[in-house]
Amino acid sequence: MTGISISVDALSFSYGRTRALDNVSFSIEPGVTGIVGVNGAGKTTLLKLILGLLQPQKGRVLLDGLPVHPMSSDVRSRIGFVPEVPPVDRELSVTEYTRFFKGLMDAYGFPTHDVIETLRVVGFASVEHRNTDRLSRGMMQRLSLAQALLAPRDLLVLDEPMAHLDPLGRIDFRRLMQTRAAEGATIVISTHILADLEACDSIMVLNHGRLLYSGPVMDLRRKYAVSEGCWTIETDQPEELAAQLKSSLGGVRVEHVSDSVLTVRGGNAEMKRTLFQILSQDHTIEIHRFIDGLPTLEDLLLRILEAKRE
Repeated sequence: MTGISISVDALSFSYGRTRALDNVSFSIEPGVTGIVGVNGAGKTTLLKLILGLLQPQKGRVLLDGLPVHPMSSDVRSRIGFVPEVPPVDRELSVTEYTRFFKGLMDAYGFPTHDVIETLRVVGFASVEHRNTDRLSRGMMQRLSLAQALLAPRDLLVLDEPMAHLDPLGRIDFRRLMQTRAAEGATIVISTHILADLEACDSIMVLNHGRLLYSGPVMDLRRKYAVSEGCWTIETDQPEELAAQLKSSLGGVRVEHVSDSVLTVRGGNAEMKRTLFQILSQDHTIEIHRFIDGLPTLEDLLLRILEAKRE
């Protein structure tokens, strides 16, 4: 398997007067890349442009150095796509539906995998004979993924693929994507759920059609989190502790996570030492738990958005 490289240069696209993408440029190499942004950020439009379903109004999209338009049948056969809402025939069984698409691929001479083995890979080993009208939305997404994986795919483009999966399904999906990436595939995942990005090698942040960040996850953590701490504190007196920390520590954010848990964000190593001193010296407030942790991807995204507004 040889992953497809993607190069996007000065890409813009509008729906009437609404600008969906505004002068976006980036490159994607084999591995797992996540595209994140709020609803309306331009994620689905970008995926359609990469797939050749829309034509760029400005700029260009290259797959392995070749323009998306016109896309050759050889390149198209190397691409799998899972839409956010899969168009599934509700009168067929899981196996019949998958065999139908395998038949189409076979007719065009594309190499394909065994249907039952493909269904097993996506977790359908025990329900392959169930009718598709009895599938949950999460199962429908698994079925759409099975269709995309029927043939060897060098590029997988997935639009909100985990939106309706249960927690175990999300774990299985991440493992499957990491396996495909380790085999050499290029995988592009669009999502608004930041936890889905933990399995990604690189991420892109879109906001109102503009690209705010594109690069490795670790570079993002270093850029936005190297000088800032994130601490979780559990106490029976959260209000009193929050007031004390706000008055004693300038430049930190104290947030209530629950009735007994606070998060303290901001500062550096010196701030951490000061925080320890306050917690150890004030014996009127009992601390049940203290966790020193890195900011989450959600924290980092909020910082990117805040930095762009400043």
